[in-house]
Amino acid sequence: MAEDYLETLWVSGHEKKERVTLSFLKASPDDPAIAELVAKGFIRRDGDAVALTPMGEGPASMSIRRHRLAERLLTDVVALEGTEMNEAACQFEHHLQAGVDEAICTLLGHPRECPHGKPIPEGECC
Repeated sequence: MAEDYLETLWVSGHEKKERVTLSFLKASPDDPAIAELVAKGFIRRDGDAVALTPMGEGPASMSIRRHRLAERLLTDVVALEGTEMNEAACQFEHHLQAGVDEAICTLLGHPRECPHGKPIPEGECC
């Protein structure tokens, strides 16, 4: 769940330029994942508002990268589409260990966008 929160915060801040609240995340003030992210210094809370910290930008960006690379792999290689592809990508991204995302990126020719046209954050291999 913590990774999902990071992804939502990254997209909201980088692509939508919108403020995020706990209610938007469907999180309670005592949500353990929120507490974990605050303790790690990845997010900050100001009342109901939640935002990425500079320390959280990297992990959030890499989580988005893994998700969008998973979408690209499942679309281009496995030929999944629509809801089926989205659900599989959400599950698959959480199993990508460090380095595997780089191998997938290289295999796919360092794609710049996911199947939805959104940018894939660059990794070391790019």
